[in-house]
Amino acid sequence: MRGGRLTDAVSALSQAAGRNLESGSAHLLLGDAYRAAGLEAAAEIAYTEAVRRDPGLAPAWNALGQAFASRGETERAERAFERALQIEPGLAAASNNLGALRLRAGRSEEAERLLLRALEDDPDLAAAQANLGLLLRRRGDAAAAEKRYRAALALDPLNADARYNLAALLNETGRSGEAREELRRLLASDPTDPDATALLRRIEGRS
Repeated sequence: MRGGRLTDAVSALSQAAGRNLESGSAHLLLGDAYRAAGLEAAAEIAYTEAVRRDPGLAPAWNALGQAFASRGETERAERAFERALQIEPGLAAASNNLGALRLRAGRSEEAERLLLRALEDDPDLAAAQANLGLLLRRRGDAAAAEKRYRAALALDPLNADARYNLAALLNETGRSGEAREELRRLLASDPTDPDATALLRRIEGRS
């Protein structure tokens, strides 16, 4: 476990310990701690308990949706994100997560509406910028996609998806030197990233 993940887990567990464990919010914090520690199954159990104890807790529905999505249960994830947005329409994270699922399903217009809505509610949400970059790249608008990826990285320099996708885009558009630099930055923070490693090898093999 990386030091940052351990710190996140300890912090979330400490917060949970100070809460009434009968409450949904305490189980949400426990779920966050398990997730930070890489214990995905335990996190899902905690999030399920959170929404059972407090069905009106929108962040818990969003977290449960992420747990479902991480193991490929798309329909259950969509229902959880939709429930979160019914309870709290301005929950940007849920709009972004649902938008990402719509994008994955090829429903780009719905995805774009959700992602733009997420940024209206939280202009600093790097993940929504990154997902819009992916959407624009798939549409063939490389310049607009690059702007979105760079906006995501300005907000969150450690956003691995944004940096990898920016590198891939730069490579596709003939800027292999810039792509190589982005991949090296990514691998400096996560030396085990398999996609970044493979792309860098392909680029260096051509150079």
